[in-house]
Amino acid sequence: MSSSDSGQEASGSHKPATKKRRTNLACDMCKKRKSDGKIASGKCSNCKEYKWNCTYDNAGKVRTIQSLLKYTQKYPPGYIMALQTKVDKLEALLRELHPDEDFTARVGTTLTRTNWMRKAPAIAQSPAALHSPVASQSSSAAAPSPHPLLTGNTTTSTAEPVNDENDVVVKLNKLSEKLKQTHIGNFYGRSSNKALIMSALALDKELGSVPNLESAPGELIDILRPEFWEEQPWENKFNETMLRPYRFPEPDLLAQLVELYFDNIHVHFPILHQPSFRQDLKEQLHLSSRDFGAVVLLVCATGARFCNDPRVILPGSDSEHSAGYEWFSQVQFAYTITPSADASLLQALALGVLYLQGKSEITAWNLCGAAIRLAQNLGIHRKPAYDAEPSIKDELFKRSFWTLLLFDRHMSSNLGRACAIVDDDLDLDFPADCDDIYWEPSDGSPAFKQPEGRPSYISAFIWTLKLSQILGSALRTLHASNKTKAHHGFTGPEWEHRAIAFYDSTLNQWLESVPEYLRWDPNIGDPVLYKQAASVSARFYEMQIIIHRPFIASQQSSVLPSLAVCSNAARSCSRVLQTVNQRFPGSVPQLYTCAFTSGAVLLFNMGSARRLRTQVNPEDLGAIQICMGFLKSLEARYQSPGRVWCVAHELLC
Repeated sequence: MSSSDSGQEASGSHKPATKKRRTNLACDMCKKRKSDGKIASGKCSNCKEYKWNCTYDNAGKVRTIQSLLKYTQKYPPGYIMALQTKVDKLEALLRELHPDEDFTARVGTTLTRTNWMRKAPAIAQSPAALHSPVASQSSSAAAPSPHPLLTGNTTTSTAEPVNDENDVVVKLNKLSEKLKQTHIGNFYGRSSNKALIMSALALDKELGSVPNLESAPGELIDILRPEFWEEQPWENKFNETMLRPYRFPEPDLLAQLVELYFDNIHVHFPILHQPSFRQDLKEQLHLSSRDFGAVVLLVCATGARFCNDPRVILPGSDSEHSAGYEWFSQVQFAYTITPSADASLLQALALGVLYLQGKSEITAWNLCGAAIRLAQNLGIHRKPAYDAEPSIKDELFKRSFWTLLLFDRHMSSNLGRACAIVDDDLDLDFPADCDDIYWEPSDGSPAFKQPEGRPSYISAFIWTLKLSQILGSALRTLHASNKTKAHHGFTGPEWEHRAIAFYDSTLNQWLESVPEYLRWDPNIGDPVLYKQAASVSARFYEMQIIIHRPFIASQQSSVLPSLAVCSNAARSCSRVLQTVNQRFPGSVPQLYTCAFTSGAVLLFNMGSARRLRTQVNPEDLGAIQICMGFLKSLEARYQSPGRVWCVAHELLC
């Protein structure tokens, strides 16, 4: 029944009827307001009272549960989604083949959840389309079907809606796929918005309402606009003005600096994979790859501090503190801190932090925090969800990340600041306890497998990392702020006893687990193991001091012998530093903080003895002089040890 017929019937003759007929229709306005109105004089009572236009344009479009069920039985959801996917693939192909043409007049506008029910304008068909079977079936209709599913269907009176829920699912699916493609390697945690989208998809997949769109890569929605997601041309131009060509050392000096780096730095901080680095350097990759070029420059910069060649000094300067700065200053770290799945960028940042520690620990700490954030962006701090075979790329990421974490823990302890990341936020495995040459052995033996009975030069790094985990925990508890201690209940004599007992026990367990070849012995023959064992031992004594230092001036000193523990650890540490510096002068510059901490504790112990009018241990003054001498031996090339020497000298005098 048309709207005009219904209007005539409502305003018919006034002859009395035997039975009053109740209309089943409501006008558009009443239907919208969900109210009843009595029809009189062609208008319902509501429209007549409020002077509205009383129309019945949508009166015939009655949709019932039965009709919806009938529709879904006729067209299963999977079939509907398949057709939608196919249509959108064809639209994408059409845009690709004819990007400059507008086919709206021929095929209609893009359908969305909000406009698919609207009456579409008449479509001008091409001559070829007029002779097609689909066109011959639908040409009798005044307007095309409002949905692609009804193309060619002569029934145009009532078009049923598609499943809106499936439409949302498809868009979520496509959005998640496009988010994956925006940047390879980006990590999103559980609280991220992307995780919310993936949770919605997982729920719908569990309910079986999401089709597999991996085989249908056609874009269903153009949601990620390039101007917001892609690097713009003007940004590239800005970066190009900053990126000047690298200037490398002369070939003979470059080779010398690389050797010095691997002999003195790599044995303590294995950031690189030596065979891969040397092969890339041999192929002159640093001349074509800017990322690898930055790594080479920073290797030269750090190695320069162990080199006596006058060419390592900055031209125009006579200060040895400028050793390597010519190559360090070329690396633009502001440009380097960008999301990338290339391990060279993280390696460059770790090397940059290493170099800066000798100049300004505060600057190094800031850069280290930014580098750790970059690693988190790449998800390097998390263990893969699958048991993948180890690869060179994964191991390089592990080494760089753990080196940065080690730097951050030590510098945060020295500066009294919070660490950039805590152990609760990471579950990454330690690097493989395997020397570089066994990553990809040429004799067919298993990869990443250290031969039985052969000491690994990476073990010292791993056991230092384990010690840094104890350090990180101690910084968050023993050295926490008063507010944090009060919040977590880290107060009172009873808690102090428990805390010290716990950390002492943890340290003893760590010491018992150290391999025999890393236990300190002045008679170790292998130069690498000798320096590594000295470093591990000095860090252990420093850790003892860090644990007991908060209590050396405590009122519980009679019960907690913290000052005695710190003093004994400081004396032992000074003996290790003296021995290693006599055999390999300047070979372990990273231990300058151990020297300063030990000397400061012994100075405090001497002052405490004078205050209590007790006898001063004669060994303490000699140990302090050893620590001062260790710092003095490093100050020619490193500014940070020179600064702490000035402080220690002022306290001593």
